Order: sequence, then structure tokens, then C-alpha cells
Amino acid sequence: MAKKNNSEITELTTKTNKQKNTASKKTTAKKKASVKKKVSQKKAVSKKTAAKKAVKKTSKKNTPKTQKKELNKQENFLEKTSDADVDLRGDNPMTVVEHLDEFRSRILYILIFLIAITVGALYFSDIILEQLNAPFKETVGKLNIFSIAEPFMLKLKAAGIVGLMLTLPVILFQVWRFISPAVGKEDRWFGRISFVFALLLFYIGVSVVYFGLLPMVIKVLQSMVTENMQQVQGASNYLSFLFMFSFAMGVLFELPIIATILTKIGILTPQFLIVKRKYAIVAIWIIAAIITPADPLSQVLVAIPLMFLYELSILLSKAIIYRKRKKGLID
Repeated sequence: MAKKNNSEITELTTKTNKQKNTASKKTTAKKKASVKKKVSQKKAVSKKTAAKKAVKKTSKKNTPKTQKKELNKQENFLEKTSDADVDLRGDNPMTVVEHLDEFRSRILYILIFLIAITVGALYFSDIILEQLNAPFKETVGKLNIFSIAEPFMLKLKAAGIVGLMLTLPVILFQVWRFISPAVGKEDRWFGRISFVFALLLFYIGVSVVYFGLLPMVIKVLQSMVTENMQQVQGASNYLSFLFMFSFAMGVLFELPIIATILTKIGILTPQFLIVKRKYAIVAIWIIAAIITPADPLSQVLVAIPLMFLYELSILLSKAIIYRKRKKGLID
């Protein structure tokens, strides 16, 4: 009996202790909740008072202007903080207006540099014209001028061509500086390398035209003149032809860069380039026939570098796919 009484007493004591603990926990929870309510109420009151003070201040001043400024500040803050990838890119968030302002400033930098280089080239325009006219002078002879103002316009055109060619690095640099904040940190090295090689390939294409293709093209075109015809070639038309031919070859030499960028984005694959190789070869020979005269040698000299660049594009596309698989980005 004594043992039973002791066990009952212990059970009662444990029950009472549990009840006391639960009661104490409830009271502490109630206290915490009341404290949180009081804190939240205080914060709400403080926010209301701050809002009232702000309203009073704005009412004393010009209300429409100050309200517009405050709304603009809030919109700017929301626009800046809405991009979730800002921290990953290490970018300073900017609003649409700030982006447009930066775009305008970079265009101004390009125009200032272009004008400065063109003015400098205009001072050396005689030397530039002598070098540009050298392929025609060596094969045919002197060029002709058909108006009084054409000599000045010819010098201005030559200076503009040189200025544009020398301004290309600045244009690419400003374009890269404008778009680089939107590019991830891991892809920025690829962007820098792509811009550098794009510039080099463009200059290589222009050099191929000036030093290799242009003298042969001029000879072929001149040989097509029959005995019943007399060719009178204007200097301005020759410069336009030289610029368009060089620019077209420079753009065609950008084929590997275009292929690598499209592969990096995921639009192009090396399998697609391999399957479409025969069609690409036909297209290359058609382009070579269009931009060159009816001369097999000049067509071969244009088509073979383009075919080599196409094969290089396939190799670069395979390299990018290999790197993506190595990183686990694709299966």
C-alpha cells in the first residue's frame, strides 16, 4: 500500500510540474507576442508620424515638383533593384534613362574620335590617295576627275575611309563597354576574345583585298574592254569600289566569330554546320562569283579562304560544345 501511495504521489507531482511548465510556456509566449505587438505598433506609429511630417513638409513646398521627384526616386530604386542577376554579374544597376544617357555618351566618344581621325587623315590626304590609287595606277594608269569640286570631295572621301577603318577598334570597345554589364562574369572573357579576333579578321579581309585581289580584279576588268570601247575610270568611283569590296571581304571574314557566338548562345551546333557543308560550299562559290569579275583565278582566291574559315568555324563550334559538356551545361 505504501508503495502504491508513493507512486501516486510521484505521478501527481509530475503532472503538476508539467502543468506548471505548460502554463509558464504559455505565459512567456503571450508575453513575447504582446511585446512583438507593442513593437509593431510603435513602428507603425513612427511610420505614420514620419509620413505625416513628410506630407507637412511637402505641403509647405511646391507639392507637385517634390512629389514627382519622390516618385521618380522610388521608381528608380525599384528599377535598379528589380534585376536578380545583378550580384552574379557584379553590375551596378542602372535605370532606363541612365542607360540612354550612357548610350548617348558612348556615341559622342565615337563621333569625336572619328572626326579627329578624319581631320588628321585629311592633312595627309595626298599620301593616302597615292597609296589607295597605287593598284589602279600600276595596272591601268591615272584616274580621271570630272568636276571642279571632285578633288576636294575625293580627299574628304579618302580621309573618311581611313578614319572609319581606324575608328573600328574604338567602336568595338565602346560597344563592349556598353553591353558588358549585362554579360555574366564567366562569359566576359569570351566576349573580349571575340571582339579582338573580330577586329583582326576584319583587317585581314581588307588586307587580302588590297594586297592580293584588287590588282588582279582590275586587270581582269580592264581586259574586258574591247577595241571599240574606251574606258574612262573616275577616281571617285574607284574609291567607292575599293571601299565596298574591302568592306564586303572584311565582313565575310567574320564567319568564325559569328559561328562561335551563335554556338555559345545555343542557336548553332557543329552537327548543323557539318550537315550543311555542301550547301555552304556552293554559297561560298556563288558569293565569290558575285563579288569578283568573271575570272577563275580571282574566284578561287576568294572562295578558298572562305572555305577555310568555314572549316575553322566548325572546329571552334566543336570546342565550345566540348567546354559546355565539360561544365555540365549540356548533355
